Amino acid sequence: MAGYLLGGDGYSVLGDPVRTLTNLSGYGPKPDTGFSCSNLGYAVLGETLARVDGRDYPTALRERVLTPLGMEHTTVRTTPGTPDSAIPLFHTAGTPVVPWTNPKWAAVGTGTWTTSADLAAFLAANAAPNPPAARALTHTPRAAVADYADRDGHIGLGWQLWNAGGTKVGRHNGLTNGSRAFVAYTSDQRAVVVLANSTCTPTEKIGFGLLDISAPEFDEPQTPHPVLLAFTVLLSAGVPALALLGLVRPRRARFSRPLDRPKALSLPLIAATCWLLALRVGEWGHVPGIFSALGAGLLTATVVESVRRWPSLPTTRGRWPWLRAVTFALPTLPMAALLCTTEVITAQLP
Repeated sequence: MAGYLLGGDGYSVLGDPVRTLTNLSGYGPKPDTGFSCSNLGYAVLGETLARVDGRDYPTALRERVLTPLGMEHTTVRTTPGTPDSAIPLFHTAGTPVVPWTNPKWAAVGTGTWTTSADLAAFLAANAAPNPPAARALTHTPRAAVADYADRDGHIGLGWQLWNAGGTKVGRHNGLTNGSRAFVAYTSDQRAVVVLANSTCTPTEKIGFGLLDISAPEFDEPQTPHPVLLAFTVLLSAGVPALALLGLVRPRRARFSRPLDRPKALSLPLIAATCWLLALRVGEWGHVPGIFSALGAGLLTATVVESVRRWPSLPTTRGRWPWLRAVTFALPTLPMAALLCTTEVITAQLP
């Protein structure tokens, strides 16, 4: 979970979705639910179709869909990493993330890379008049979608089907680690493809705007919550500043333990971990990068001051040395774990 939240490949640790499904009980929608979106459901469907076809999912997809439609630039990776021509993925500006890759879950979109031209070809095939029977079945309404009842919302086979002010719309959107996508076509022969290499880009709002269709359901705040902005500043610069203060003027730290070697070691470690954590989860699209640079300088000063003071500090201070060890370990161990997780993710970035 830590790796997933910090922008790592959360799907890499998942096993076979069919086996996962057989081990589940007491989960999922109620029996009378007409429609419920499920990534596990798509993954199981993809693996099931592939097994019936007698080939793995990427191969079956290429032979049955991509090649016939001329989608030659669309690929499904079976190993971690990105194609040579791919652009990097970001959570927000300045925060790169690791793309999801897991062949068993490829039907969800993990490891799938495409272009706007290929998706335009896919839309053209789906919107063509007099489509083959199998393709027409994908656009047949299967169940009502309660969230979009005012749009006469229904679900086809993967397609969300709307009636927007008399214009029929077939659409689908998706989001993976560092990317978002939106495709739609209308009954009056218009279509749109929106691809973004950031999870913070409102592709749905952009797409409906290009189609001149009002879609307040997809309104997103233009700036993050002030608490998130303050959290970014605090982690990147505030914690290193407090750590340096705890070393330079330890007598002012009335509510913390006296300065000794365990504290002199834990302060730089905590500051470093918080600074790296801010780099991974901070809202750098809206917080000036000067705070990160300031934090780096304060962190460097904290390390230098800790090394300078080390020879003159006692091993422990206080009545109960064992308690000093506990108070050192409690904040240090989880921080060290986050530090290691962040380093692992950073090493996997393209």
